[in-house]
Amino acid sequence: MERGRAELLAGGTGRLGSAGPARRLPLSESRERRGCVEGREGHSTYSYYSTMSADPGVPTFSSMRLLAIALAGLALVSCGSDDSGEPAARGPDPYLDGGREEFEQFVASQDKPVVVNKWASWCGPCRFEFPFFESQAKKRRGEVVFIGVNSDDNRDDARDFLADHPVPYKHFEDPKQDIAASFNGVQGFPVTAYYGADGEREFVHYGAYASEQKLAEDIDRYAR
Repeated sequence: MERGRAELLAGGTGRLGSAGPARRLPLSESRERRGCVEGREGHSTYSYYSTMSADPGVPTFSSMRLLAIALAGLALVSCGSDDSGEPAARGPDPYLDGGREEFEQFVASQDKPVVVNKWASWCGPCRFEFPFFESQAKKRRGEVVFIGVNSDDNRDDARDFLADHPVPYKHFEDPKQDIAASFNGVQGFPVTAYYGADGEREFVHYGAYASEQKLAEDIDRYAR
């Protein structure tokens, strides 16, 4: 396990001034986005019918084909809906509305220390440290406020990643890194910024944390 994490860290986060070359990782750990029909076909049993029928009471190929088309139409109508007929819900929206101004207002209005984690779904080191932030946010609930900044990412990939790896705090979408620029976090991925209870930025950490203990030490040191 530790070897696997070390390899992720060694992969680098190079983008916009970080140390290594930029590379996007496949979403092999994320939920695959399959089409409605494909998902249903994955659980279907297929039968093959002859085009000829010696018995007048046996359905011909044409009638069976019409039946198959009708059943497929019903499947498409029901896909994506629950029993009530309403569209299937994705759960609570993990994002807050707004950009840089709203982010700065959010930090200033907390009256508590704030830990900001800039991440992207394609970033291997971001994925590596994500469980550390989830754990620390749960342990420090009510004492420290956590907020994510999802920068330079594909919206669907990011939402799929959050659906598979939920954390107990919200995120701001930051497609052009305007929010990241507010805490000098454009240089690479991931980046963690610490704000005191007075709203003043105390420290910015560049790169992934090697362990939850290292993250906890910085929270104790700077998020006061």
